[in-house]
Amino acid sequence: VDLGTWARLDYDIVATNGLDDDFSGTRGGGFRDARNSFRADNNDSKSVIGRIGLQPRLGILDAAEFGFSFGFSQYDDNDDRCMDLFGFDWFLRKGPFELKGEYAVFDLERGPAEIASGIPGGAEGYYVELAFHFFPESWRNTSRFFTDESTFTLVARYGTIDTDDSARGIDRMSRGDAFRDDLQRLAVGLNFRPIEKTVIRFEYQFFFEDGGIADADNDRFVISFATYF
Repeated sequence: VDLGTWARLDYDIVATNGLDDDFSGTRGGGFRDARNSFRADNNDSKSVIGRIGLQPRLGILDAAEFGFSFGFSQYDDNDDRCMDLFGFDWFLRKGPFELKGEYAVFDLERGPAEIASGIPGGAEGYYVELAFHFFPESWRNTSRFFTDESTFTLVARYGTIDTDDSARGIDRMSRGDAFRDDLQRLAVGLNFRPIEKTVIRFEYQFFFEDGGIADADNDRFVISFATYF
């Protein structure tokens, strides 16, 4: 929706089966086990999820966008317990520099039975990413990999996620390597795009432990590839 010369408004609304009430009772287990079946819904309610995006035309920036996301539904078999999701995201670009990020919070209504079984009451997380795009002009069209669209990107990204707001300070021995609650990560890397829709990423990820627990020694180097998504 065009709002004249100063901004543009976008919106998306989706209805799905949403989550069911099969949450993990393991401390820090999060919400993964509550993914609903594609074949049947556990109740009569649908999950409504949406996003409203505003793209203001600011003279000091080449591009800017701010988004507000929301979601709500009933998740239990009797349609009694509610869950709510709210989020905010932003994107700013000036020349070769980009700054983007997102924050989201999830709230789950629980009764005495859910609390006693260890079902998490909520989750939240955010990330902030700074990127710098560059490419030597003398390299363009010197090989099949260096085209008019080719670009390198230096990236630094920090993020944290809490998948269970009722769990704190779980030690390494009980959580295992797959544990993702209270995760804090700093990633630095280099991306190469030979064309716009193909990217090769090299990054090193630093993980930080929360709650005074011992270091898990889980830093890692990651190489990834994506094309035409």
